[in-house]
Amino acid sequence: MVASQRGFVALDKCLMLAALVDPVRVILHFIEVKRILNQAVAGAATAQVSSPKGTVGYLLVLHGSSADRYQAAVTELSAVLSTRLGPTVNYRLAYLECAETSLSQQIQAFGQQLAAASINQMQILPLFLLPGVHVMEDIPTQVHQAQQALTQLAVPIELVMQPYLGSQPQLHDRLQQVVGPASATAARILVAHGTKRPGGNQPIETLAETIQFIPAYWFVAPSLSDQVTALFERGVRQVVVLPYVLLAGSLTDGIARQIDELQLQFPSMQFDRLPALDQSGVLIELIVTLCHHASLAHRTD
Repeated sequence: MVASQRGFVALDKCLMLAALVDPVRVILHFIEVKRILNQAVAGAATAQVSSPKGTVGYLLVLHGSSADRYQAAVTELSAVLSTRLGPTVNYRLAYLECAETSLSQQIQAFGQQLAAASINQMQILPLFLLPGVHVMEDIPTQVHQAQQALTQLAVPIELVMQPYLGSQPQLHDRLQQVVGPASATAARILVAHGTKRPGGNQPIETLAETIQFIPAYWFVAPSLSDQVTALFERGVRQVVVLPYVLLAGSLTDGIARQIDELQLQFPSMQFDRLPALDQSGVLIELIVTLCHHASLAHRTD
């Protein structure tokens, strides 16, 4: 832009000189104009070629479900992400289950789209909270298959697996901001899905301790009912429940129903239920932060 402005200034000088009928100086200035404008054009062409370098695409992998509540939550998540990330960020949502194509095929399709836009790397972020079978086995297998297929098709794109969402240190900070400090009178219970995989629930135990919650699980012990009963026997009469769930849906509905049942069982107790991660804003803020960090890291490579 600066070079172009200089070119136009030089052109103005040429016109003024022409008016004075000084042909020699006019020719010299036209030569200078041509040199400056050629530099500007070359610089713009270089910028167009190099601009994709350092850019990256993001694939956010969800579990997937055919339930209407889940689909509605995903639609809302996508709309908010589009606004927060902006039109210049290349991202897609993908699904491990309940999709028309396999995760590997979804990765391949997005990879070809990115490569066509001269984007040479795809960051894959599993939106899962626990290191269960999906995170440890299913998703890596699908990513490996997709990378092999893209390589065979000579699609120049690198697939980079990011740590699953629940392992991100920023998650603890975001949750702490939402739940605030512990109360001297109220107990706090974090209810997670839970996994039977050996050691798979340890991240929940660590998170609960960090933000001063008692861990409970939906599919394995100890359950929410177990923990509430133990608290009641200790004389606790106020309980705050945090559903450690990505998207509001059948699991959050089940937790809400169980809280209603516990209220009938323990009428002297007061229950307060916090929103799921998507409803509290934690999920959105974390995804946006991780995408920005990944983009900056890629540019510095």
